[in-house]
Amino acid sequence: MSNKTRILQVKKATTLIYKKLISNKSLTPESSQKKWLEDCGLPINDSINWNAAYLLAKKCTKSTKLIEFQFTFLHRRVPTDNCLFRIGLQGDEKCSLCHTSSESIIHLFWSCRQTSHFWNKLTEWLKNLDLLPRDYALTNITALGLRPDISQFALLINYCFLLARYHIWLAKTKDDYPNLTHFICRLKSHHHHKKPKFEQIDKTNVMEYI
Repeated sequence: MSNKTRILQVKKATTLIYKKLISNKSLTPESSQKKWLEDCGLPINDSINWNAAYLLAKKCTKSTKLIEFQFTFLHRRVPTDNCLFRIGLQGDEKCSLCHTSSESIIHLFWSCRQTSHFWNKLTEWLKNLDLLPRDYALTNITALGLRPDISQFALLINYCFLLARYHIWLAKTKDDYPNLTHFICRLKSHHHHKKPKFEQIDKTNVMEYI
């Protein structure tokens, strides 16, 4: 079937045309994918489902702000101090949170001691709510949204981790530390204004926990 025939037959021709144009112009971001594998200590041939990673935010929330942030984050376009220093826009590449190490993207969102402390507090909170098993060990690829969580409450967990990444970024921009209490307030606010898609969770009103 020719493209012209398909366009004439479908109800939403503009959607089909848009997808066709995007498929012709879009390129696989191999460079950023390779850097993520290097940062996370994974072999180059690791079987990360990049399509699942790129679509994760849209499955978790309707918030355009979070979706846009995750897109920028996965494509490594978040302006960390390390990046700004290398292009001459900042005189110091030290991390905004710990003020010791160079603020690379993997350091800011995972290995910084302040960030690590926040991730530990968040996972412990989720365990106390019985949303994560007691023996759950958070990995960098799950926390960063590269390999989505697949546990019982996967949709909620992935949403929380997405919001946590955004929370870390906001803390950095405000010269503050990522704080669990502030995160919970932000979680309540986002749920009220931009409700995440919780319909698939096993008949459990998870927001009653919050």
